[in-house]
Amino acid sequence: TDKDELNIITSTYAKRMGTSHSVALVKTNPNYAILARHMDIDTVISTSEVTVDTLMRYIRGENIASIHSLFDGAIEVSEYKLVEGNALLGRQLKDISLSGKAIVTGITDKNGKSFLANGSYTLAEGDSVLVATEHGHVDFAQRLFS
Repeated sequence: TDKDELNIITSTYAKRMGTSHSVALVKTNPNYAILARHMDIDTVISTSEVTVDTLMRYIRGENIASIHSLFDGAIEVSEYKLVEGNALLGRQLKDISLSGKAIVTGITDKNGKSFLANGSYTLAEGDSVLVATEHGHVDFAQRLFS
């Protein structure tokens, strides 16, 4: 509905009645999204957060397929698409110095297979790489993976 309070209460009620997964839409008051995350609701969708994530993806560049802020912006998870000419192509993850500033959290290869990669995985053109960084190290990850 267009009423944040009703969406939150309904999702909480559904969860308490035995629904295995509840979702609440928060459209007007972003503070309600913070509150809802502490109320046994599995997924909270905030239109303002989605808007910010979309704008950040646009600002950060063309090789970023998606971007999400977590923990009130403290952590950023970006999905980088590795294209021809990227300096990381052909390198194993264990040979890439992330300097404690980033963590590769997952990969989807060009065939669409998603997995948690280990250090022996060799990056290839067409891979999508999920990278988590603290907000202060976003530029480092962007330079490395774009």
